[in-house]
Amino acid sequence: YSNKYNDVNFSSDPVRCEIASNVRLVGDAGAEATILDGSGTHRGVLLNPGAVIQGFTIQNCKATKYGSAVYGFNDNDVVADCILSNNVSTCYTAY
Repeated sequence: YSNKYNDVNFSSDPVRCEIASNVRLVGDAGAEATILDGSGTHRGVLLNPGAVIQGFTIQNCKATKYGSAVYGFNDNDVVADCILSNNVSTCYTAY
């Protein structure tokens, strides 16, 4: 998977990783060892419809409103076997 969307902005917050529709991104070594770090300045993951993220620790992410660690667009998006740690937003860590 090539992240052509690296550091795009979504709702004025830069995004560390955007997963395209119907793509599944799976951490190879499990959530404890596969880390996506927002560095305190980025939203973690933006899930497009039908996208899946599985087996990651998503940490140190920041968003001005919703979904600092993960922001999904609809009910078809999936966050599975992930650890969300030390993320900051005004409402939800995962939205």
